[in-house]
Amino acid sequence: QAEDGIRERSPSRGLGDVYKRQKKGDIFADRGLVEEALVAYQVVPERYAAEAVLVENSHYKVAELIHESRGMDAAVSSYKSAITDVESRRFQAKTQLTIARLMFDEGKYEDAAAEYRVYLSAYPDQAVRLGFQEDKVLLRLGNCFQFAGQDKSASDPDGSQPLLDQGITHYERLLEEYPESPLREDAVFGLGFTHQVKGNNDQARSQFSRLVKDAADHAAAPNALMQLARIAFEEEDFGQAEDHYREFVERYADSKLVNSVHMELGLTYERMRKYPEAISSFGKIDENWEQWPKIQVKGAELHMALQQYGEAEAVLAKAMGRVQDQALKSQLHYMAGRINFVQQEYGPAIDELGKTLELSNSDEIVESALLARGSAHYELAKVHDTVGDKDASKISYEASLTDMQNLLDRAPGPYIKDSAYRTLGASMISLGRVGEAAEYYDELIADTKEVQEQATFR
Repeated sequence: QAEDGIRERSPSRGLGDVYKRQKKGDIFADRGLVEEALVAYQVVPERYAAEAVLVENSHYKVAELIHESRGMDAAVSSYKSAITDVESRRFQAKTQLTIARLMFDEGKYEDAAAEYRVYLSAYPDQAVRLGFQEDKVLLRLGNCFQFAGQDKSASDPDGSQPLLDQGITHYERLLEEYPESPLREDAVFGLGFTHQVKGNNDQARSQFSRLVKDAADHAAAPNALMQLARIAFEEEDFGQAEDHYREFVERYADSKLVNSVHMELGLTYERMRKYPEAISSFGKIDENWEQWPKIQVKGAELHMALQQYGEAEAVLAKAMGRVQDQALKSQLHYMAGRINFVQQEYGPAIDELGKTLELSNSDEIVESALLARGSAHYELAKVHDTVGDKDASKISYEASLTDMQNLLDRAPGPYIKDSAYRTLGASMISLGRVGEAAEYYDELIADTKEVQEQATFR
C-alpha cells in the first residue's frame, strides 16, 4: 500500500503483485511446469524494472530453471542475457562468476578459465564488494588449467602439458603476489599436484613436504601427505611410502581419506611381501566404505599365499553377503573356487567357478575360470579313476575337454593356452582317444607359426 501511494499506478501495481508473480513461478517450478514458471518469472523484469533486487532475483530463477530443464549451454545464454539487461555492476560481476562456476562444475575447465578471466578484467571494481578478489581468481584459474590438463593427460599427453604449465603459472603468481593470502596453502597443494601430474616428482615432493611441514593443520595437509606416499610408491621406494602412510594414520586418523590410506598401505606391504601386515592394514578399513568389498578379494589372495585357507574362505563369505555388483561377485566366486581347488575340493570348486562364468563379462576372469574349472574336472576325473568309477571318470574328462576347447576358442594368452592344450591332450589320452589327440596336435603344428608353440605341440 505504501508503494502504491508513492508510485504512479500505471507503471506499478505494487510490490505485492511482484511477490505474487515470483511465488506463482515458484509453484509452477515445483510442479515441473517449466514453461509456465518461466513466463511467470519473466513478467517481473518486463513490468517491474524499478524493483532492482526482485528483477535480479527473477533473472537468477529463470537461469536456474533453464539449467535444470535445458542444460548448461542454455543456462549460460540466459545468464549472459541477464548481464546485458541489468545495469548493476555488482549483479553483472556476480553473474559472471556464476557462469564461470557453472562451467567449472560441468567439467568445461578451459571455458571456465575464459570466463574467470572476463571477470578479472571487466569487474575489478566489484571484487572487494563480492569477496572474490584477484587471489581467489588466480586459484580458480590454476584449478581450471590443472583439471583440464589432468583430463587430457591420458588421451593426449603432449597436449596436456601447456594446460598444466598454465596451472603452474597461476599458482606461482598467487604465491608470489599474495604472500599473505588465506588461499596460500591451497595454491601450494595445487602447485604440487600439477607437478605430480606432469611427472615432476621432485618439484611435487617439495611442495607437498612444505605444506605438511608448515601447515599441518590445513585441510589440504592430509592429502599432501598421501601424495608423498603415492610418489614414493610409484618410485618403488616402498619403505618411504610405508613411513608416509603410517604417519598419516597417526596424525590424521579422523580424515575421510583414512580408508584409502589403509588400503594403499596394505598394497605397499604386499609389494614388500609383508603379507600379515598387509592383511592387518586391509582389516582396518571401514566395512561401510564403498571399496571394502573389492579389498576382500585382495585379502583372500594374501591369506591363500600364506596357506590360510580357512581365513580366506571367511573373508570371502563375509564379503559375499554384502556385494550386489555382478562383476565383483564373480571375482569372489572365482577366488572361492581357487581356494577349493588348492584344497583338492574339486566338486565345490567346479560349482564356484560355474557361478563365476554365469556372472562375469570380463575376458580375463572368464578365461581364468574356464582354465580352472577344466582343470578341476580333470583332477576330479583322476579321483574317479583311482576308485574305479569309469562312468563318472568319463563324464569329468568330457567336461574338462569342453571347458578347454571353449577356452581355446577365445584365443587366450600364451600361458593359459599352453596349460589348456596340455590338459586337453591329457584328457583325450585318458579317454582312449589317442589317435584323435595326435591328429589334433598335428593340425595345430601345421597351423601355428610360433616356434615355441610348435615345440610344445610336438
